[in-house]
Amino acid sequence: MISMNITIGMGIILITIGVVAAIIILEAIGRHEVEGKRASSLRLAHRVLGYIFLLIFLAIMIPMFQRLKFWPGDLETRVVFHWILAEVVIAFIIAKIFINRRYKKLYSHLATMGWTILLCTFLLLILTGGYGIIKHSGGKGTRTETEYAQALVQVKCSRCHPTDRVERVSGTEDDIRAKVDRMRQFSQGWITADEEGYITEYLLQRKK
Repeated sequence: MISMNITIGMGIILITIGVVAAIIILEAIGRHEVEGKRASSLRLAHRVLGYIFLLIFLAIMIPMFQRLKFWPGDLETRVVFHWILAEVVIAFIIAKIFINRRYKKLYSHLATMGWTILLCTFLLLILTGGYGIIKHSGGKGTRTETEYAQALVQVKCSRCHPTDRVERVSGTEDDIRAKVDRMRQFSQGWITADEEGYITEYLLQRKK
């Protein structure tokens, strides 16, 4: 799905920013010859990249969290572990910001916290992106994903239409995509762009 490709792309960008930020701070504090204005500039660049990292991370995780509202049945072990890692990353980022701003005696812990954040983010990318690539390589999707899309149809589409009518939608692929997009535009805020993708793919599979 398009949404999965976007998530994977953002995850790769996130890891890249994390690696660059780590290299920059190593240059700033790990080499004796880097001092004065250059060291200050490197620390500033590291800080800016850190905030960009946090914004992208939240942009990925908030839609993921919203999906849990329609998750069919109990959460998989992989999903639970995914959220534990996400919470660890957020907690360490917040702690790192507070230490950097208020608790200078704890500066020695910042490097360890930074590497922990990077490692957990890499594991998150493997769990989400790597698993997603394998899952979608056959073009079918898993049973859990199909159930999730079906739950979206039952909750979101049934607000205005009988569910059986929605699942019997007819027309070409472009027609179906246009219909779902039109319904999302008609009910602003009720169906997100990510949910639109799942609903559309589910209806296309039903048509086949």
